[in-house]
Amino acid sequence: MSALEFLAKGAKKLEASEGDPAIALAMVHDLQMELCDVLESIADLLPDRHDRRLCAELSRALVPMIIRLHRFEEDVLFSTALHRSSAAESVSRVIKRFRGEHSEDEFRMEELSELLCELGRERQPENPEAAGYLLRSVFEAVRRHCAYEREYLSSLLEDL
Repeated sequence: MSALEFLAKGAKKLEASEGDPAIALAMVHDLQMELCDVLESIADLLPDRHDRRLCAELSRALVPMIIRLHRFEEDVLFSTALHRSSAAESVSRVIKRFRGEHSEDEFRMEELSELLCELGRERQPENPEAAGYLLRSVFEAVRRHCAYEREYLSSLLEDL
């Protein structure tokens, strides 16, 4: 199974799960970390050794997948965290920030999807340095966001 197939299956499995929210949060973050690993491997292989087929497939799947993951977080996990918190106002502020970061991530993923489409068609990107920079800026931002979300939300989502 390719990394892309793994990510797609994981996203669908997550949506179907109704288990422990702390475990669901870990699953969401694990899927995003796997995506970051795939993006990092593409960046490492630029300018001309990247897997063009993977880039083409990822360009089509990237935005819908990240939107599905974010909506799951927002609709299920964030609402659970708010419900379980005794400091709803401060949690609400942080969750508002997380939602803003989701929006920024989705915008970056749209831009990245265009680049991946180009990498799927071309042996070399028009500007390899810019392509590598975009890939790295996306996966580094996602890794930071997930680390902060996990640190902040884990205790709120654990079974009491």
